[in-house]
Parts: sequence; C-alpha cells; structure tokens
Amino acid sequence: MNTSIKAYRSVIWVATCLLAVDLALVVIHCLKLLNICFDRPFFSIEEDRGLAELIQYTQELAIVVLLILSAIRHKIKALYAWVALFVYVVADDAFSIHENVGKYLSDSGEFAPSFFRPQDIGELIVSGSAGLILFSLIGLCYPRGSSAFRSITHDIILLFSGLVFFGVFVDSIHGAINAFTGELGLIEDGGELVVISLILVYVWAVFSVPMEKQVRVVDGIWSSVRARFF
Repeated sequence: MNTSIKAYRSVIWVATCLLAVDLALVVIHCLKLLNICFDRPFFSIEEDRGLAELIQYTQELAIVVLLILSAIRHKIKALYAWVALFVYVVADDAFSIHENVGKYLSDSGEFAPSFFRPQDIGELIVSGSAGLILFSLIGLCYPRGSSAFRSITHDIILLFSGLVFFGVFVDSIHGAINAFTGELGLIEDGGELVVISLILVYVWAVFSVPMEKQVRVVDGIWSSVRARFF
C-alpha cells in the first residue's frame, strides 16, 4: 500500500478515536449533571484533575512531542516556536498559571468596576501577555521560515483561535455571569476538548504524511477565494 495512503488512513483513525473520546466525555458529563450516573466530581469535564482534564493534558503533551518530532523529521527548526507555545499551554493547564497569577494581580491591584470580575481581568492580562510574548516569537520565525512552516502556521493559528475563543472568551463570560453556568461550563470545557483534539489530529498529519502530500487548509481556501474573486 502507498505510504501516503497509509498516512492518510492513520490521520482518519486518530481523528475518529479522539473525537469519539470527546463525545464520550461530554455524554458522561451530561449524565452526571442529570444525576443518572457517574456522580463523582472526577467525571465532570469542569473538574480540575478530573478525567477529561487528565486526558487533555495527555493530548497537549502529545502535541508538543509531535511538533518536536515533525521539526526533526521535516527539518523545520522554526516549528520549535510552536513547541514553546504549547509547552506554555500544558504548564498553564497543569498549574493554573493564568488563574493563580490573575488572582494575585486582582488582589494586589485595583481594577475599575466592569462587566468582568477583578480576577477575570487579571486572568485576561496574564493570558494576553503570555500570548503576546509567544506569538511574537512565532512572528519572528515566520519571515525566516520555509513555505511549509508558514503554511503550517496559518493552519495552527486557525485552530488555536478556537482554543482562545473557548478558553479565554467563553471562560471570561462564564466567570462574569451567574446564569447558565452549567451550559457555559459545558460549552467552554467541551469546546476546549474538541479543539485540542483537532490540533492533535493536525500535528499528527504534519508528522506522518509526507511533506509533499500534506493538505494546507488555510492556504487552500485562500487560493480558491483568490482564484474565484481576484
């Protein structure tokens, strides 16, 4: 069997398994909310050190490892900039960096009254500062990187924006309002689970599929739009 076909099949298999696990975790969480079964907090996708979060840590570590292996296999040193970003993501999830530092900032500083709680503002400052530093590193690598690195960067940015939406925006809304807390918690943490799984599928494809056979989502869409309208 052709090596490329085997690689594509492995991507489909990985995607199917990961999304099936995500669906199972969401169903278990819903059954817990309905008091049907799985009554321990461990089975809630919102629980720190719960089943869903432990699986997410494993997926994030796998993303880091696959990015390192891809940088070595395809000789794309600029990918280490993305490694740095996802190392921070793992550390932030494991040690609650933006929550703890955000709380410290809210306790030691004075934020003007607003829709968000002081701690939410502190967390946004921490996440924004970390993002600025790490994306600046990626930005420095971008013009010096190969065309493959730039294409991969376009796709990961698209996927990562989903993680920012659920992990930062929805999380801030969740902390700011008292209504629909269960629903917002499910959207926030379930959305993060799915996005992390999609990023893992993508970096598996980057690693396993031969470089000349890889599909670039953002560049492909932009090429189609440009050919059609410009």
